[in-house]
Amino acid sequence: MLDIIYKLKKNKNSEPFLRPISQQKNPDYYKIIKEPMDIYTVENNVKKCVYANLDEMAIDIYKIFNNAKKYNKEDSDIYKKAQEMEDYFKKKHNKSPLNNDINQLQKKVDKLGKELKEYHSYGGRFFYKENRRLSKQAIMERAMTLEEKQQLSKRITSLPQEYLIGVWEIITDRQFCIADINQLELDLDEITPKQSRRLERYVKVKLACIRQARLKKKKKRIRLQYFIFLFINLKRKNRNKIKIIKKKLFNKKTFIQNNIKQILHISLVFNFLNTNIYIYIL
Repeated sequence: MLDIIYKLKKNKNSEPFLRPISQQKNPDYYKIIKEPMDIYTVENNVKKCVYANLDEMAIDIYKIFNNAKKYNKEDSDIYKKAQEMEDYFKKKHNKSPLNNDINQLQKKVDKLGKELKEYHSYGGRFFYKENRRLSKQAIMERAMTLEEKQQLSKRITSLPQEYLIGVWEIITDRQFCIADINQLELDLDEITPKQSRRLERYVKVKLACIRQARLKKKKKRIRLQYFIFLFINLKRKNRNKIKIIKKKLFNKKTFIQNNIKQILHISLVFNFLNTNIYIYIL
């Protein structure tokens, strides 16, 4: 936008429009012209980012020349210069690539705004949720491939017996009866795609629960083994220390007076370890 301002300032007819009109020379000017404007004021507005785009700046530029034509007579020199400056600015304004880009962007924004209004008028959120629901339903109704059926069959056979209740209820669409456990026969080709997908999801969830439970048990077992190992090693070390102390006590009667704190400390540790290992074993 500043490049257009600089071109206007360099124009041979720009002198009368550069600065605000003097009230002393033209005392009635501000009574006739209610919205005065000049090129320097427009330039300062551009530098302060007052205008959002070139079209907003053009409004003030045209205001400069319209004010001049309104205040001065048609046969006056300033009127003619104002008309020439206006024609010059129109050419620069229309040829500006920035203005063309802005116009194109504005059209796109207007188009998107209309589409957004239509979207909300038809209940956009509901439409979006409905599409998601339809896509999930399409997945559930998609027929299984041969490879998927083979994989599902292997997973079902790896399930514990208590989880076969859910398998029975899915393929028969009725509650499980204990007497039916021996009659459970599964042919994935005879059930519907929706049933096979429900079965696939059920088996995945149950196998994940089984894996998680096994991991928890494994962690507990490792933790218990670690504490047992730690206790045995500490107990052996403390035993050796107690034997050394007893030997020293046997040889030197005065040792108990000098090392009473160490003896008490070792005894307390030994008792504490015995208590802890008892709790963990339980």
